[in-house]
Amino acid sequence: MTSSALSEARRRQLPRCQEVLSRAERSRFYKERARRHKENALLELRLQRLAAERAAAEQRLRRRTAEVRQLALAQRDQAQEAREADSRLLEAVMRKIQLNKQVGFEQAIKYKSKKVQQQLREQQQLQLGAPRTPPTPPPPPPPPQLDLRLIWPGLRSRGHFRRLYAQLLLAQPGPDEARRRGDECLQALAEKFAVRVGTTAGEDAALTVAKAPAVAAASAEELRLCWTR
Repeated sequence: MTSSALSEARRRQLPRCQEVLSRAERSRFYKERARRHKENALLELRLQRLAAERAAAEQRLRRRTAEVRQLALAQRDQAQEAREADSRLLEAVMRKIQLNKQVGFEQAIKYKSKKVQQQLREQQQLQLGAPRTPPTPPPPPPPPQLDLRLIWPGLRSRGHFRRLYAQLLLAQPGPDEARRRGDECLQALAEKFAVRVGTTAGEDAALTVAKAPAVAAASAEELRLCWTR
């Protein structure tokens, strides 16, 4: 076969070859596309499965975390309750011990004098760390007592004597001065009372009762003058 015949044969076979090649190329393309689609679908399924597994794992982890947290909180509450119970028990025991000590201390100083008891109690307070109580000041001296019967017995009501006594107490400038003036006033009243008793001793009871208001008024005026001079 000559070259021209070969060329002619090739020319005639060229469309068929091109068609076969194009078919093969299309077949290879479709096969490759189908393979890629299949791989993508499998990959998506795998990713979905992994996402579901991850979500399930996260859910299990959250549930387990909540359980562990609840367990930790329960254990903490139990430990706190146990500590509080121990503290209460310890406080009760310490109170009982202190009470027994105090009872024993009181029994030990029961038959001592009050001064010694006070000293021992102060020493005990100092040993326990309690602040030292300041000494109590001595009580103020009592006000001067006035015997109201010296003014004029039985001629005035009780309220009259009470008012006179209140006037005496309110007018006092000081304990010593009040006592001095009270003594002077009582002395003057005693003298006046003795004089009046002597002058009216021989008179009858009716005359004495008749003179009583004037004598009592004079006594009150003398009492006022005695305190205001």
